[in-house]
Amino acid sequence: MTNNTYRWIVADDTDSHIQYSGRWVLNDGKNFDHLGNFGPTYLGTVHSASSPASFSYSFTGTHARIYGTSIIKKVNGVTNPTWQCFVDGTSVETGSLFESPQNNWGLCVWANLTAGPHVITVNVTSEGFPFYLDYINYKPIADIDTDSNKLGSVQLQHKDSAIQYGPGWSRLGTLGNMTSIAGSYLTVPFVGTSVSWYGVAPAELPRGATTGSFSVDKQPPVTFSIPGISTSTLPTQFRQLYFKTPRLEYGSHELKVTYEGNSAVAPLVLDSLVIHRDSTSDPSGAKVPIAAILGSVLGSVFFIGIMLLAFSFWRRRKRSLDIHLQPYVAITPVDPDNSSNLYPHSQQSPRWRKGLNNSPARLHAVPQGRTDGKHAHLSNQQQSSHPGPPSMDSSSIPESSILRHQDSGIRLPNADVPLVEIPPEYTPG
Repeated sequence: MTNNTYRWIVADDTDSHIQYSGRWVLNDGKNFDHLGNFGPTYLGTVHSASSPASFSYSFTGTHARIYGTSIIKKVNGVTNPTWQCFVDGTSVETGSLFESPQNNWGLCVWANLTAGPHVITVNVTSEGFPFYLDYINYKPIADIDTDSNKLGSVQLQHKDSAIQYGPGWSRLGTLGNMTSIAGSYLTVPFVGTSVSWYGVAPAELPRGATTGSFSVDKQPPVTFSIPGISTSTLPTQFRQLYFKTPRLEYGSHELKVTYEGNSAVAPLVLDSLVIHRDSTSDPSGAKVPIAAILGSVLGSVFFIGIMLLAFSFWRRRKRSLDIHLQPYVAITPVDPDNSSNLYPHSQQSPRWRKGLNNSPARLHAVPQGRTDGKHAHLSNQQQSSHPGPPSMDSSSIPESSILRHQDSGIRLPNADVPLVEIPPEYTPG
């Protein structure tokens, strides 16, 4: 049985178990991936509603969270769109609003629910300005096997006991585990068809681009990019998708990831892994006999051939009887340049509002007593001073001093260790 302490089931907005009501539009996530610094949309899609609508989702677990792309409009203090969150018919508080566009934003959260089945519902109120749903996370109950294909994709947080860290890893506060030592690696077994790696690019650590590599089932390694942060003005980049492995046959596999950079370039940070299970794959691995397939195909072809011969004979006989009585059929032309005829529910890409210059708080590394508002880089010694033993799990990795903001404002630390400040996070209690 798997340990579900740090595991969440992920339901994309295209999941067939999400019940939509009202007019919803499926959008290409690439049109939103550049927004904010909380990473791209999940699996490249978002659903939007620009008029009153709702959706519901059933799950068995103890916590749930709904994420979307937050783009709100305020006119004379009135917010558009707005939404209400319910679990089993009881209203709960919605996520905090942020006036700058942002992906992966917490819209609703349900924590410490009674272990068992629940139904979450969100009612959207909008007057022409879209509400965007990206994905739903929920924490399964303890005795659920998260390796089961029936549950869909599963998110493993960086503290998951299945992730085995080699030497050279340290904790980046609560944001993830990181390494700046060339050759550092980790391994993780998984049951599924592919894995996505989500990381963090800290603004206060070296920003230069570098590379890493991954290998599945001891196959030749594949290089992936660790882009770092391209300019000195950009803040910390959260939930960055560093790679997704090619699709595999459903089953048990092992992933190994190796860092190829050094302390002068961007570190490799693991926030979480998402294990995907292709819904079209056969979870049992059973194969249909080829002979049965060929027999079925040949039988179908033979039957269709007989029907075509019969139809041809009937048509020739009918034509010989009433060849002078052919009816007139009117064909209505279609204007291919008028997209409304072809896509009645399409919508234009949203136009982002001007004047929303606020941006999420950065990840700051601030030494004790610093009061001039400048940000200090962690030294190379601090980055690599806690190498871990071989094959250690996340509980053995030393942790930095962390301060998570609950609101805006400047904090002046009084500790002797570097303090990493991070923006508020909408998470279960």
